[in-house]
Amino acid sequence: MDSGPQAPATPPTGAPALPARPARPTPAINPFRAIQRHPNFRYFWIGQTVSLIGSWMQQVGQGWLALELTNDAFMVGLVSALGSLPVLLLSLYAGVLVDRTDKLRLIFIAQLLFVVEAALLWWLVWSGNITFGWLLALATMQGIISAVEIPARQSLFVDLVGREDLLDAIALNSSGFNLARIIGPSLAAIVIAQWGLAWCFGINALSYVAVLGGLFMIELPPFRRAIQRLTPLQGLAQGIRYMRATPAVSALMRIVAAYAILGVPYLVLMPVIARDVLGTGASGYGFLLTFV
Repeated sequence: MDSGPQAPATPPTGAPALPARPARPTPAINPFRAIQRHPNFRYFWIGQTVSLIGSWMQQVGQGWLALELTNDAFMVGLVSALGSLPVLLLSLYAGVLVDRTDKLRLIFIAQLLFVVEAALLWWLVWSGNITFGWLLALATMQGIISAVEIPARQSLFVDLVGREDLLDAIALNSSGFNLARIIGPSLAAIVIAQWGLAWCFGINALSYVAVLGGLFMIELPPFRRAIQRLTPLQGLAQGIRYMRATPAVSALMRIVAAYAILGVPYLVLMPVIARDVLGTGASGYGFLLTFV
C-alpha cells in the first residue's frame, strides 16, 4: 500500500554527506577553437598555410622542370628521391636534437634557408642558367632542411596550444595542408601559362614572408634547456624501442610506410603522364594535381 511521498534518504547522523558528482563537460564542436583561443597558433597556421601554397607551386614547377631538362621519367623520379632521402635518413636523429633545442628559433632558421633555396631556383630558371645538376643539388638541399624542419614544426604544436587543444591544432594543420594542395597547383597552372615556369619558384620564395612574419609574432616563454640524462643516440634508441613496444604506434608506422612507398610515387610521375600520355602541357599537369 502506497504511503504517499517519502522524504529523500539522508545519511545517518554523523556520516559525511556524499559529494555531488561533477558533470562532465561537453566537448565543443568547433574545429577552429584552437585558432580562436591561441593567438600564437593563429599566426603560425595562417603563415604556414600561405607558405604551403607556394611549396605546392614549387613542386609542380620542379617536376615539370626535371622533365624538360632530361626528357627522362627516371630522372624525374631521381629529383624527387633526392628531396626525400635526407628526410628518411636524418629525420629520426634530427627529432632527438629538436627536443634539445629552441624549436621556434630552429624553424625560423629553416624557413630562411627555404627562402634561399627557392630564390636560387627562381633565378637560375629565370636567367636560363639552370642545369640538371643544379636542380639535383637544390632538391637535396631542400630535403636536408626538411629533415630538421618537419619534426621541429610538428613538435611545436604542443608549445603553441597545450595538450588540451592539440587534436584541434593537428586537424587544422591537416586542413591547411590539403587546402594548399588544391590552391597551389591551380595557381601554378595559371602562373605557368601566363608568366612562365620560373615564377612558380619566385612566388614560393615570396610566400615565405607570411610564415616568417607569423613566426616573428609568436611569443613563447624563454627556452630552457632540460637536463638530459641520455646522449642523442641513446635517446634515438629509446624512441625506437618505444615505437616497437607500442602496438598502436608500430601499426601506424607500418601503414604510413606502406602508403609512402606504394601510394605517393604516382604524384612524382604525374608530369610524365600529363605530357606523354594525356598530351597536355605544364598547366594541365598543375590542374591534374589540383584534382587529387
